[in-house]
Amino acid sequence: MRRRKKGAKGDVLIDLTSLLDVIFIILLIVMWGQNSVETNLKQAQAETESAKNQTEAEQKLYEQQLEIADNINQYVFAVSVVVPYDKEDVTRRTIQILKEGEEIESFDLVGNNVKSSVEAFRDSLVKFVEANKDRPVILSLNEKDDTILYRDEVMVTDIFYELTKEYNNVYIRGSIHEEEK
Repeated sequence: MRRRKKGAKGDVLIDLTSLLDVIFIILLIVMWGQNSVETNLKQAQAETESAKNQTEAEQKLYEQQLEIADNINQYVFAVSVVVPYDKEDVTRRTIQILKEGEEIESFDLVGNNVKSSVEAFRDSLVKFVEANKDRPVILSLNEKDDTILYRDEVMVTDIFYELTKEYNNVYIRGSIHEEEK
Protein backbone atom coordinates (compact mmCIF):
# COMPACT_ATOMS: atom_id res chain seq x y z
CA MET A 1 0.00 0.00 0.00
CA ARG A 2 1.09 3.38 -0.78
CA ARG A 3 1.04 6.27 1.49
CA ARG A 4 -0.24 9.62 0.63
CA LYS A 5 2.03 12.49 0.97
CA LYS A 6 0.99 15.71 2.47
CA GLY A 7 0.29 18.39 -0.09
CA ALA A 8 -0.79 15.96 -2.70
CA LYS A 9 -2.98 16.94 -5.63
CA GLY A 10 -6.19 16.28 -3.76
CA ASP A 11 -5.50 19.08 -1.23
CA VAL A 12 -5.89 22.12 -3.48
CA LEU A 13 -5.91 25.51 -1.79
CA ILE A 14 -7.97 28.25 -3.46
CA ASP A 15 -6.90 31.83 -2.81
CA LEU A 16 -10.08 34.02 -2.78
CA THR A 17 -8.33 37.30 -1.97
CA SER A 18 -8.37 38.65 -5.53
CA LEU A 19 -12.02 37.60 -5.95
CA LEU A 20 -12.94 39.46 -2.78
CA ASP A 21 -11.08 42.54 -4.05
CA VAL A 22 -13.08 42.48 -7.30
CA ILE A 23 -16.40 42.03 -5.46
CA PHE A 24 -15.51 44.89 -3.10
CA ILE A 25 -14.67 47.18 -6.03
CA ILE A 26 -17.95 46.31 -7.78
CA LEU A 27 -19.83 46.99 -4.54
CA LEU A 28 -18.16 50.42 -4.23
CA ILE A 29 -19.06 51.28 -7.84
CA VAL A 30 -22.70 50.27 -7.33
CA MET A 31 -22.93 52.31 -4.11
CA TRP A 32 -21.32 55.33 -5.81
CA GLY A 33 -23.74 55.00 -8.74
CA GLN A 34 -26.72 54.81 -6.38
CA ASN A 35 -25.52 57.94 -4.58
CA SER A 36 -25.09 59.73 -7.91
CA VAL A 37 -28.64 58.76 -9.01
CA GLU A 38 -30.07 60.02 -5.71
CA THR A 39 -28.19 63.32 -6.06
CA ASN A 40 -29.43 63.78 -9.63
CA LEU A 41 -32.98 62.94 -8.54
CA LYS A 42 -32.85 65.53 -5.76
CA GLN A 43 -31.53 68.17 -8.20
CA ALA A 44 -34.27 67.34 -10.70
CA GLN A 45 -36.92 67.59 -7.98
CA ALA A 46 -35.55 70.97 -6.86
CA GLU A 47 -35.54 72.26 -10.46
CA THR A 48 -39.09 70.97 -10.98
CA GLU A 49 -40.28 72.69 -7.80
CA SER A 50 -38.59 75.92 -8.88
CA ALA A 51 -40.20 75.74 -12.33
CA LYS A 52 -43.58 75.02 -10.72
CA ASN A 53 -43.26 78.06 -8.45
CA GLN A 54 -42.22 80.26 -11.36
CA THR A 55 -45.14 79.00 -13.46
CA GLU A 56 -47.59 79.69 -10.63
CA ALA A 57 -46.21 83.22 -10.24
CA GLU A 58 -46.50 83.85 -13.99
CA GLN A 59 -50.04 82.46 -13.99
CA LYS A 60 -51.04 84.86 -11.20
CA LEU A 61 -49.51 87.76 -13.13
CA TYR A 62 -51.34 86.70 -16.30
CA GLU A 63 -54.65 86.46 -14.41
CA GLN A 64 -54.07 89.95 -13.01
CA GLN A 65 -53.37 91.29 -16.49
CA LEU A 66 -56.55 89.65 -17.81
CA GLU A 67 -58.52 91.22 -14.99
CA ILE A 68 -57.03 94.63 -15.77
CA ALA A 69 -57.84 94.20 -19.47
CA ASP A 70 -61.43 93.24 -18.60
CA ASN A 71 -61.72 96.31 -16.38
CA ILE A 72 -60.37 98.54 -19.15
CA ASN A 73 -62.83 97.02 -21.64
CA GLN A 74 -65.67 97.88 -19.28
CA TYR A 75 -64.64 101.54 -19.11
CA VAL A 76 -63.16 102.27 -22.56
CA PHE A 77 -64.77 101.78 -25.95
CA ALA A 78 -62.79 101.53 -29.15
CA VAL A 79 -63.92 102.39 -32.66
CA SER A 80 -61.76 101.25 -35.55
CA VAL A 81 -62.23 102.79 -38.99
CA VAL A 82 -60.76 101.50 -42.24
CA VAL A 83 -61.22 102.98 -45.69
CA PRO A 84 -59.86 100.48 -48.20
CA TYR A 85 -59.97 101.02 -51.92
CA ASP A 86 -59.39 98.94 -55.01
CA LYS A 87 -56.18 99.95 -56.80
CA GLU A 88 -57.82 99.29 -60.15
CA ASP A 89 -60.80 101.58 -59.42
CA VAL A 90 -60.01 104.33 -56.91
CA THR A 91 -63.44 105.89 -57.35
CA ARG A 92 -65.03 103.03 -55.38
CA ARG A 93 -64.12 103.01 -51.70
CA THR A 94 -65.80 101.81 -48.54
CA ILE A 95 -65.71 103.20 -45.03
CA GLN A 96 -65.92 100.35 -42.55
CA ILE A 97 -66.48 100.93 -38.84
CA LEU A 98 -65.95 98.35 -36.14
CA LYS A 99 -67.48 99.58 -32.89
CA GLU A 100 -67.02 97.88 -29.55
CA GLY A 101 -69.81 95.36 -29.09
CA GLU A 102 -71.37 95.89 -32.53
CA GLU A 103 -71.05 94.44 -36.01
CA ILE A 104 -69.05 96.04 -38.81
CA GLU A 105 -70.89 98.90 -40.47
CA SER A 106 -70.05 99.91 -44.07
CA PHE A 107 -70.61 103.07 -46.12
CA ASP A 108 -69.86 103.08 -49.85
CA LEU A 109 -67.97 106.03 -51.32
CA VAL A 110 -68.50 106.13 -55.07
CA GLY A 111 -67.01 108.81 -57.27
CA ASN A 112 -66.39 112.36 -56.08
CA ASN A 113 -69.87 113.03 -54.63
CA VAL A 114 -69.67 111.14 -51.35
CA LYS A 115 -71.32 113.73 -49.11
CA SER A 116 -74.32 111.57 -48.11
CA SER A 117 -72.11 108.57 -47.25
CA VAL A 118 -69.74 110.75 -45.21
CA GLU A 119 -72.70 112.26 -43.32
CA ALA A 120 -74.08 108.78 -42.61
CA PHE A 121 -70.62 107.75 -41.35
CA ARG A 122 -70.41 110.82 -39.11
CA ASP A 123 -73.95 110.29 -37.79
CA SER A 124 -73.12 106.68 -36.93
CA LEU A 125 -70.07 107.81 -34.95
CA VAL A 126 -72.08 110.54 -33.19
CA LYS A 127 -74.78 108.03 -32.16
CA PHE A 128 -72.16 105.69 -30.73
CA VAL A 129 -70.37 108.48 -28.85
CA GLU A 130 -73.64 109.85 -27.44
CA ALA A 131 -74.73 106.37 -26.36
CA ASN A 132 -71.46 106.02 -24.44
CA LYS A 133 -71.05 109.52 -22.99
CA ASP A 134 -70.06 108.17 -19.59
CA ARG A 135 -67.06 106.24 -20.96
CA PRO A 136 -64.04 107.19 -23.04
CA VAL A 137 -64.28 106.38 -26.73
CA ILE A 138 -61.03 105.91 -28.63
CA LEU A 139 -61.18 106.46 -32.40
CA SER A 140 -58.62 104.72 -34.56
CA LEU A 141 -57.90 104.89 -38.30
CA ASN A 142 -55.74 102.72 -40.55
CA GLU A 143 -53.62 105.71 -41.47
CA LYS A 144 -50.22 105.51 -43.17
CA ASP A 145 -51.49 102.38 -44.86
CA ASP A 146 -51.38 101.52 -48.55
CA THR A 147 -55.09 100.66 -48.53
CA ILE A 148 -56.35 104.20 -47.82
CA LEU A 149 -56.34 107.24 -50.06
CA TYR A 150 -54.93 110.43 -48.60
CA ARG A 151 -58.15 112.37 -49.19
CA ASP A 152 -60.15 109.72 -47.31
CA GLU A 153 -57.62 109.76 -44.49
CA VAL A 154 -57.88 113.53 -44.17
CA MET A 155 -61.69 113.40 -44.33
CA VAL A 156 -61.93 110.78 -41.55
CA THR A 157 -59.37 112.49 -39.28
CA ASP A 158 -61.22 115.80 -39.73
CA ILE A 159 -64.43 114.12 -38.55
CA PHE A 160 -62.51 112.61 -35.64
CA TYR A 161 -61.25 116.07 -34.64
CA GLU A 162 -64.74 117.54 -34.87
CA LEU A 163 -65.96 114.85 -32.50
CA THR A 164 -63.13 115.49 -30.02
CA LYS A 165 -64.14 119.17 -29.95
CA GLU A 166 -67.85 118.38 -29.50
CA TYR A 167 -67.50 115.58 -26.93
CA ASN A 168 -65.19 115.39 -23.92
CA ASN A 169 -65.09 111.58 -23.93
CA VAL A 170 -63.66 111.16 -27.46
CA TYR A 171 -59.95 110.56 -28.05
CA ILE A 172 -57.95 109.84 -31.19
CA ARG A 173 -55.30 107.16 -31.33
CA GLY A 174 -52.50 108.80 -33.32
CA SER A 175 -53.04 111.02 -36.32
CA ILE A 176 -51.00 112.60 -39.10
CA HIS A 177 -52.63 115.97 -38.45
CA GLU A 178 -51.85 116.21 -34.72
CA GLU A 179 -49.34 118.99 -35.23
CA GLU A 180 -51.73 120.96 -37.44
CA LYS A 181 -54.72 120.89 -35.07
